[in-house]
Amino acid sequence: MAAYKIPGSRKQEILAYIRSGKEMHVASLAAALRVSPQTIRRDLTALEREGIIKRVYGGALPTALPRQAPVMDRSQVNTDEKAAIARVAAGLVQEQQRLFIGSGSTNLAVARALAGGPKIRALTTFVPILEILGGAGHDVEGTGGHYDAAFMTFLGPDVIQSVTERIFDLAFVSVQGVHADLGVVEMGQFQIQLQREIVRRTRTYVVMATADKFGQTGNFTSTPLSMIDILITDRAPSPAFRELLEEKGVEVLWPGVDRTAAPAPEKRRAG
Repeated sequence: MAAYKIPGSRKQEILAYIRSGKEMHVASLAAALRVSPQTIRRDLTALEREGIIKRVYGGALPTALPRQAPVMDRSQVNTDEKAAIARVAAGLVQEQQRLFIGSGSTNLAVARALAGGPKIRALTTFVPILEILGGAGHDVEGTGGHYDAAFMTFLGPDVIQSVTERIFDLAFVSVQGVHADLGVVEMGQFQIQLQREIVRRTRTYVVMATADKFGQTGNFTSTPLSMIDILITDRAPSPAFRELLEEKGVEVLWPGVDRTAAPAPEKRRAG
């Protein structure tokens, strides 16, 4: 018997659900794609054989975030640059502030830099940060949600719900790329959903990106440059890019920069 093959257009629509980080239910997928539940079950079985999803009762879950290496592999890349960014980020934090700290290798470096500093209250999607900050005596909490073991992170609607219930003094987010025209870009739809919620609920939104991420593009646009309060990188951006960021009201920091100017005024957030 020939192997079951999903039509290309339907496969791409199912993969869009996977990229969103959402749990996929047979009934909702069947309705959205206008096919029978039996067809969706066959599609999910085929995707499971490819290693893209894991079947669960009533539907399926993504096995991993798309097109990225596991975070502990990425933590071995640009280690000095990420540590330098983390030290600058830690210098922004004051005692008892409420922080959101995202997933990723740069945020892991931030947690290490914060561990011995002033006591904070933090919410994170990233399990290693729970261990680092909790072990150092900070008040830290995980968002909860579907746990992705390869990325040691929580995904899905429970993460978004946890964020919408809070207000943060500072949010630290590492990103796929920072583009002059597109703003913040990401590879997965879940990341942009989370970032858009975070930017609405934080007083100071801090984006962190090594200099090699300037100009990079991804699958999705997340937030415009004008919504960033502070951008931290590992070295001075080009004069043209720095001027553009400053025109957008973004304070740009890197190791060794003299932060003598007053911070940019707090930006208006959506309700």
